[in-house]
Amino acid sequence: MARTFLYFFREENLEKTFLRKKRSLLWILGISGTLLVLLFGLLLLAPRLINTETVRKRVLAAFSENLGGQVEYKKIGLSFLPRPRLVLYKVSLSIPGKITGTLKSLTLYPEILRFLR
Repeated sequence: MARTFLYFFREENLEKTFLRKKRSLLWILGISGTLLVLLFGLLLLAPRLINTETVRKRVLAAFSENLGGQVEYKKIGLSFLPRPRLVLYKVSLSIPGKITGTLKSLTLYPEILRFLR
């Protein structure tokens, strides 16, 4: 038993162990860095992607269906900090027999946990 204990602490074995740990740490740091770069890229592209015509049609259809009327907007703004929010600019709303109006902007705070379920 004393022999195995001393064998582990021989210089070559310590170097091998150190190199393995160093390699593992470099892999973990590389993967973490790559994920951070991808997340940052997504944060930069998200506002542009959200103003595409496809997204616009889906948003208008969902709002109109849920409200039972017609909703129009000029542009959507997206912000992640300090709290995720959507801002719809130049919104016009029309629910037949109930309300008709326009808003300069409408801020929505989505429940992120609902989307993850």
